[in-house]
Amino acid sequence: MKYVNKNPDKIDKTLIIKTFNDFLIISKNIFYFKNGKFLSFFDLVEVYKLSLLNGINFDENLQNLIFFTRIFSSICVSFFCFTAYLLFFSFTKNRIYSITLGLVIICSPGTIFHLSQLRTELIAMFFLVLSILSLKTFLEEKFKEQQGLIVAHDDYGSILHDVFDSLGLNDKATVLEVGPGEGLLLTELAAKFKKLVALDNSKEMLEKSKEAIAKGKFNGVQFILGDTTIARKKDVLSDLIIFDMVLHHISSPTKTFKDSSALLNENGYLLIADLSTHDQDWVRESCGDLWLGFDETDLNHWAQKAGLVTGQSSYLGLRNGFQIQIRVFRKH
Repeated sequence: MKYVNKNPDKIDKTLIIKTFNDFLIISKNIFYFKNGKFLSFFDLVEVYKLSLLNGINFDENLQNLIFFTRIFSSICVSFFCFTAYLLFFSFTKNRIYSITLGLVIICSPGTIFHLSQLRTELIAMFFLVLSILSLKTFLEEKFKEQQGLIVAHDDYGSILHDVFDSLGLNDKATVLEVGPGEGLLLTELAAKFKKLVALDNSKEMLEKSKEAIAKGKFNGVQFILGDTTIARKKDVLSDLIIFDMVLHHISSPTKTFKDSSALLNENGYLLIADLSTHDQDWVRESCGDLWLGFDETDLNHWAQKAGLVTGQSSYLGLRNGFQIQIRVFRKH
């Protein structure tokens, strides 16, 4: 953009207005967009709050929030400096004088006061981000604590591996785990099978699974962000599909069984480890459960509709009153 004042004896207000408008356009293009809509800082905070509650794209929205804060502070200072220079240049017609006067104004007590206010606001934004992060950590720990009140992986892990062994799959079989979370079971599977697929609709959880696999120095694991619909589009065929304490978080188990059947190779297995039906309604709010466990007849019905045959079943009663069922279904 090149601006020329055609009348050096008069301040060109049109020039200043055009500069300001162009600046707003540039700023708008730099700032954060979502679905074609420009979002302010407070809109971003709202998006961030929603991602916190839903657990969707949490880290991505945090990065957007931090990026917005940095860009906002930089543009405010840059715009102030450029406007001061433009005004003085309209008066003096001399760039050196304009820059000098601009620096004098910028360094004046009043300007420093306003910049200090801006800095205070940015610090407030920063502490807002920190408070959200603290809340996120608290909620994660609270979620783990509540989950621990229901069932821990160690309570049924050995039985789960006995079922794996009984299926007779060799180490070259392709295994898909849906909802691997922090990768606890995924790392155990990586020690048994050479080809694994981790499917999760949470980017944050998928990153944690990647970290767990990297920490264990395992290879041959493919990570896919999405659900079973995405896996079908990518034509991910497997010999064993595992839902380990995941199905009760899925709104449509019928569709999940149908998708799983389509993702299985011939004679492949679908393994469901989940809670039996219970009446502990508090898990809906505390753990985000959509289903209060499952009746075995419902699982059998969904499997039959998907073209799967019911196989072996294992049940484990816990001391807290919950019961775990490990169900196997086979594709013919």
